[in-house]
Amino acid sequence: SYDSPGMQHKEASSRKSTCRSGAHPFLAEQSPWESPSKAGQTGRRATRAPSHRENDLRTRQLVKIHLESHAHPALKHVWLEDVAARRCPDMASTLRDFARDYYAYSSGFPLYLRKLITKLGRSDHRELLERNLLEEQGGIDPEDRDRLRAAAIDTEDVEGRPHPELFQRFCHALGLEAAEFAPAQGPGQVWRQHMLEFLEDASPAAAVGALGPGTEGIVQPIYRKLLRGIRQLDGLAPRDYVFFELHCTVDDQHGLDLQRVAHDLLDAPGAHHDMRRGMLEALRLRQNFFGHQQLRSNARIMGMPT
Repeated sequence: SYDSPGMQHKEASSRKSTCRSGAHPFLAEQSPWESPSKAGQTGRRATRAPSHRENDLRTRQLVKIHLESHAHPALKHVWLEDVAARRCPDMASTLRDFARDYYAYSSGFPLYLRKLITKLGRSDHRELLERNLLEEQGGIDPEDRDRLRAAAIDTEDVEGRPHPELFQRFCHALGLEAAEFAPAQGPGQVWRQHMLEFLEDASPAAAVGALGPGTEGIVQPIYRKLLRGIRQLDGLAPRDYVFFELHCTVDDQHGLDLQRVAHDLLDAPGAHHDMRRGMLEALRLRQNFFGHQQLRSNARIMGMPT
C-alpha cells in the first residue's frame, strides 16, 4: 500500500552540481521583516515588525523545521541516490517510470497552492502566493530573467509556459505519449490525491508546512540529484529537462514568500506543531513515492513485470 514502511536508505557521496546551491531561504539568518530592501525590489509588501523576542523565537522555530526537513530520509532515499550515481541498470526505463508517475503529482501543484491561498486570512499573504501562482503559469520577473541567463537557461524555453507543460516536454523527450504520463491510477496520482485531501482539512499553519519546508524548501536538493542522472542520458537536450533546471535556479523567491507567511502564522497557539506536522506529511508522501520507484526498479532487475 502507499503507506507501507519505507525501505532502508543509504547516502551516496556528494557531487558538485551546476544548479544553484546554498542555504534555502527557510534557513535565512534574517527574518523577512529585517529585509525591507528585498521586499521593495520584488514589489512584495512587508508586514509589521514583531518584537525582538517574537522575532527570535519564530526564526528559531523556522530554522528548526528547516533542519529537520533537510535531514529527512526522503532526501537520501536509496532510489534517489542510485539515480544520482547512475547505479540503475536501465537508466532510461527508470527515468521514464519516474516521469510517468511524477507528472500526476507535479502537475497538481497549482491546485495545492490554491487550496493554501483560500486558507489564509490576510490579504498580503494571499497576494504573495497568488504571485507565485502566476509564476507557476510561466511568468518571469526581470530579476529571475537575469538569473536564468546567468545559469545559461534560454528564457524563451520557459517564459509563458506553465510548469506542467515544461514537465510534459521532459516526458515527450523520454518517449512517453500523453496517455502514458497522465494515468488515472498509480503512485503519482495517489500522492496527488493524498496531498489534496490533507490540504483540504489542514490548518493554515499545517498547509504552509506542507508546501513550504515540506515541498518548496526541499525540491532543490532533490532536483539536483535527479539532474545528475538526467543530464547523462543519451538523446536529451538541456531544454528537455529545463523543468528541473528552472526549479534549481529561481525557486528561492517562492521559499522566501512562504517563509514570510510561516513567520506570521507562528503567532497562533499550536502553529509550530501544525507546521511541523504538515512538513512531515508532505515528506512522508514523497518518501513513499520514492519507495514505489525503488520497488519497480528492483522488479525490473529480477525480470518481473513493472
